[in-house]
Amino acid sequence: HRYLHSFPTRRSSDLHIEFALPPARVFDAWFQPACFASFLLAAEAAPALRAQFDPRLGGRFLVAARRTDATVELQGEYLEIERPERLVFSLTESGHERGAGCVTVELAALGSGCLLVLLHEMDLQRSADRGRVQLAWTAALQQLADLEPRMPQRASA
Repeated sequence: HRYLHSFPTRRSSDLHIEFALPPARVFDAWFQPACFASFLLAAEAAPALRAQFDPRLGGRFLVAARRTDATVELQGEYLEIERPERLVFSLTESGHERGAGCVTVELAALGSGCLLVLLHEMDLQRSADRGRVQLAWTAALQQLADLEPRMPQRASA
């Protein structure tokens, strides 16, 4: 059973979702380029045009997809990597630099599965922008849940 709960505020987007897999398997999915690009771009409903990853502390990533009117690029830097409990990275979307922020992903064992808590801290004044970010993360985590049966056994981080 998966439960997705979201708690948006002016400065953050906070989502919780349960997985049937242990924390390490879900954590490792964030370091598989195809998997990461797939769920990060879930709200775009478009495949990645370009994906670059340097999955290490201080490393950077970039994922680009084509929208009907433009190309969107999501990029960031890995700020903390504590496998399998915690991942922190910066995140910026091209054209929305004011909405840049810090994303924290925390995983905790829950029976034979785990609970993922995602917190995206940002400073978005307009409720439409906050709603867009909340919908994007909701789509991303639902896509990640859909990928659950195919999640990797172990990734290099």
